[in-house]
Amino acid sequence: MPATVATRYAQIGSSSINDMSTTSKEKSLASHLKTLHQKASRALILGQNSAAWEHSRTAVEHCTIERLAAEYGEQQASQLCCRLWILYICVVSSVTEVAETDGTLRIKQSVDGVRGVPESVRSVWTNVVSAFGGCAGDVDSEVLVPTVLLSLKLRDARTARDIVESWLATLSDEYMSLL
Repeated sequence: MPATVATRYAQIGSSSINDMSTTSKEKSLASHLKTLHQKASRALILGQNSAAWEHSRTAVEHCTIERLAAEYGEQQASQLCCRLWILYICVVSSVTEVAETDGTLRIKQSVDGVRGVPESVRSVWTNVVSAFGGCAGDVDSEVLVPTVLLSLKLRDARTARDIVESWLATLSDEYMSLL
């Protein structure tokens, strides 16, 4: 049975990674991002790191709250962005190994076909903040936590601390009182 699932996924996953440019006009951005999320999740589970990377990278390149809110509603846009960024961070974690002393990420030797990995966890965080509107405090804590854990896994405690501090510093007083 697992061979059948893997074979079926290989057929599904063989479709163009750059589906964003070939999507029919009837298919919404949100629907397409959900499809990419599903493909990336399946690839990650099946150990197909290259496909997981390409699908998740493509999805987050097109995922911003602002872009999705008009079509999908702000709350659902936020939930979809959270899901996509969490998966992206998991994929980055699976294809990279201990960061260099300067925080630079390195692709694992056992991973083939992965190109365009972020330079550092700090650059991942910068992209996350941008996707959530440019303010660190607007990033959902569900995305913050895996990003911090990625930093710690890669032995980059300084970046982990900076991420948490930037997030806390930009939270509203109202939100802080709820913590």
